[in-house]
Amino acid sequence: MASESGKEAEEIRLPGVPESDLGPPPTRPFDPRVPQEWTRVALAFILVLALVGITLALLIKGWPLVHTLDDLLKLSGIVLSPLVGIFGAVLGFYFGIQSRQSP
Repeated sequence: MASESGKEAEEIRLPGVPESDLGPPPTRPFDPRVPQEWTRVALAFILVLALVGITLALLIKGWPLVHTLDDLLKLSGIVLSPLVGIFGAVLGFYFGIQSRQSP
């Protein structure tokens, strides 16, 4: 490499460092499974939190609407059964895909 004055620049060598260690740092290739796993974990966490939130909202808001505990349990069964089924299907799909990808 020539400098402005026409002389070649001297190489800089670090004492005690082999010449082979002076290259660029090693890089890892992009692995799309890492962000995909974080997305799946976030989805599962959000679904579980949603189910807990819906259950708490049903208990808090549903209590004044019913007269007995049996009525509240019937209302909970009507509302929560389909939600648990849907959330279970989504989470089952998540774990099914994850186990299929494991070596």
